[in-house]
Amino acid sequence: MREFFKNLKLHTKFQITIFLVSTSIQAIIAITSYYEGKRLLEERSFQLLISITDNKRQNIEQYFQNTEKELRTLAANPTVSEGLKAFVKGFQQIDAETDATDLFKMRPKLQRFYQQEFVPNLTYYSLNEQGEKAFMPTDKRQIILQYHYLANNPNPEGYKQRLVSLDESNSYAEAHTRFHPFLNAFQRNMEFVDVLLIDSKGNVVYSTAKHVDFATNLFKGPYQKSNLSKMVTRLLNQSKRDEVAFVDYEHYEPSYFRPSMFMGTAIYDGDEKIGVLALQLPTAPIQHIITNNQDWEGEGLATTGEVNLIGQDRKIRTNTRSILSNPLLYYTNIKNSGKTDSVTLERIKRLETTILLREAKGEAVIRALKGERGNILGRDFLGNQVLYVYAPIDVFNTRWAIQTEINAEEIFQSVYSFRNRLFIISAVILLVQAVLGFFLAQGLSKPMLKIRDDIKLLAIGVIPKPSKVIYKDELGEIDAALNDLIKNFESATLFAENIGKGNFDYQFKPISQEDTLGNALQNMKENLRDVAQQDYIRGWVSSGRALFGEILRKYNDDVAQLCQELIRNFVKYLEATHGAIFLFDDKSQQLEMISAYAYDRYKFFEKSILPGEGLVGQAFQEGESIYMLDLPEDYVEITSGLGSTPPASVLIIPIKNEEQTLGVIEVASLQPIETYQQEFAEAIAEAVAATFNTVRINDQTKSLLRDAQERSKQLHQAEIDLRDKIAELEDLQAAGRKREAELEQSRKELEAQNQRLKANEERLRLAQERQQIQESELQASLEAQRIQESELKATVMQLQAAQQEMKQKQMELERSKALLEQQNTKIKNNENVLKKAYLRAAELEGTLRKQLAEKEDEISRLKDLLEQQAQDKP
Repeated sequence: MREFFKNLKLHTKFQITIFLVSTSIQAIIAITSYYEGKRLLEERSFQLLISITDNKRQNIEQYFQNTEKELRTLAANPTVSEGLKAFVKGFQQIDAETDATDLFKMRPKLQRFYQQEFVPNLTYYSLNEQGEKAFMPTDKRQIILQYHYLANNPNPEGYKQRLVSLDESNSYAEAHTRFHPFLNAFQRNMEFVDVLLIDSKGNVVYSTAKHVDFATNLFKGPYQKSNLSKMVTRLLNQSKRDEVAFVDYEHYEPSYFRPSMFMGTAIYDGDEKIGVLALQLPTAPIQHIITNNQDWEGEGLATTGEVNLIGQDRKIRTNTRSILSNPLLYYTNIKNSGKTDSVTLERIKRLETTILLREAKGEAVIRALKGERGNILGRDFLGNQVLYVYAPIDVFNTRWAIQTEINAEEIFQSVYSFRNRLFIISAVILLVQAVLGFFLAQGLSKPMLKIRDDIKLLAIGVIPKPSKVIYKDELGEIDAALNDLIKNFESATLFAENIGKGNFDYQFKPISQEDTLGNALQNMKENLRDVAQQDYIRGWVSSGRALFGEILRKYNDDVAQLCQELIRNFVKYLEATHGAIFLFDDKSQQLEMISAYAYDRYKFFEKSILPGEGLVGQAFQEGESIYMLDLPEDYVEITSGLGSTPPASVLIIPIKNEEQTLGVIEVASLQPIETYQQEFAEAIAEAVAATFNTVRINDQTKSLLRDAQERSKQLHQAEIDLRDKIAELEDLQAAGRKREAELEQSRKELEAQNQRLKANEERLRLAQERQQIQESELQASLEAQRIQESELKATVMQLQAAQQEMKQKQMELERSKALLEQQNTKIKNNENVLKKAYLRAAELEGTLRKQLAEKEDEISRLKDLLEQQAQDKP
């Protein structure tokens, strides 16, 4: 290959040399700029993460210090020691003050509480099958107190603390009525999960929240292995008076397997230690500190950054960002990673937390738990490259690790974009260099050692010193050109170094308009400057959208308050000095000023503008924004303590929803309003219009709903009336059909009677003929009948007298029967009483016989004993 190169023509050699030298220099500049920019960005990112980590660590330590102060203050309060003594006394006397029959009734209901409420919920969240026997109390005092304040408590789970007094009176109930409001108010105001009082024997004699650990014994009961039991044991055994103990998170069964941590201290009555005050700490305050109230981007953690606390068991003590912002995506990612078993994944879903359920075993955690501080570049459990900042945090005698992380890809995105553009620019430059090298090589006649040495130095990345002696021939021109090239590369290198350090104000002038490298570097500077400016604008716009989005969500039910908050923040965010909101009134057909703001104060005055009147009316009528710099002198004056001056610019934006304009926002400023600020203001105006439109639609919907409800009532009443009328018509139709049936039946009966009448007429005719024959016979018998008739009347009178006598006897018989029935009833009742008395006497006789037999047996034993003693005497 070397021999081949020696045999090449001189212009070819020189062309190849120029190309290689230029490429090397360009590569060095590009690589240096890329890695220097990446290094600086990584360094600044680590500095930001270190600042965030230190701030979080200090806030968490401050939270625990404040909690410790509250605990000590409460423990030193005489009310607490007095309350503990009262609760202990009531706890000890509760079984003696409770009837045995009532206790017998309490046990089944308490057992149902464990079977139907506590155990099913605990099983659901823990995924551990357990029976109520493992938790059901056996001590009478525990059963009585848990019955009254848990099982028989009318309030649902989570609100048991609302029960203050019981219907019955006993020592414990009196103590609870007296001291519970004070302790419950403390627990509610400080937002603790629970406040517990434990006596010196380990009995939880009081609990604000009334979980199932209430009234149990922490040394003997189902929770004797809990961290709470260990903390109480340590506090009761220690000799130091003011010691405060803390126990780390654990899955606490009385809280349905939710992670719980406790802080406590001993309670004294004078110099006597009488028990322990324990606080069950909430997770929310730590979570708010760690997540900045879930505003990660506002703290500089972009879209992938987060902060976590990790314990000695390598398990995290906070909820990860993913489960808070997008739980479904988090479940999918952690499942696809294959590093979490199905039981743990299901617990995360049901408990909706990652505390104690996700492990962090990275190098950063290990170092932090050893007490080291620093930062490293590693990978997370999904395999993504991540920037880690770690530090230890000591909570009493417990060490945690605090770890702040963010995806490297998100941090280096701008550097990657710069690298890609640099590749394109380098390719263009290389192409230009190849063409120029070809034409330059045509004019060379022989190699020059100086030029060769300089090119060799350039090839290995060393910029040689320019030649001091320049000849006037062609070689001198080449030497002079080489000097210019060296100077250009020095200038380009210095320029790249300054750009890599973020100095965008560094002046660099290309050699000419055709200087590809110089122009490319100049364009690179402008592009990087634009990227920085765009990042600022994006951050400014994102913060503004979040601010005004929160305002629109918070005050969307009060238009006046919404307008005041909008114009105040609008003026401040745009750094303007004056602003006003006009809304169109459908009744007056005018634009009414709803709110005005200037110099950090609301301005309260009325102003109306017709559509088309002035700039405000024009913007409303045309539905387009108006931005003016050259304002009339009498447009408006901005007055301060130093005098008054007209604004430099004014921006009038219509509040427009689709094609409907609802109002106008007017902003005046002492300085020009940038284009991106105008675009931002127009976007916010659209969101405001949508909110106003939503409020108006909601009002219309409510009105329509009221009308619809009224119409519904009227229709319902009309329907009831119609149903009544239909029922009446149906009754009339039924009666009509019945009447028709009766008429039809009557018609048939009349036809039958007509037939019978015809037959009867024939029979009557025949009977008349026979009657005429019989009349003569009847005349003869008539006389005899009269005689018999007189005799019959006498007989009838005798029968009537006998009948009257029979009725009187029958009435007397009925009265006798009634008296007899009453006597029978009394006899039966007496028989029942006698039977009961007889049975009672028989039962009493049996009892007496049994007692008599026992006495006889006892007398017999005594006789035997006396005889035995007599025999034993000498």
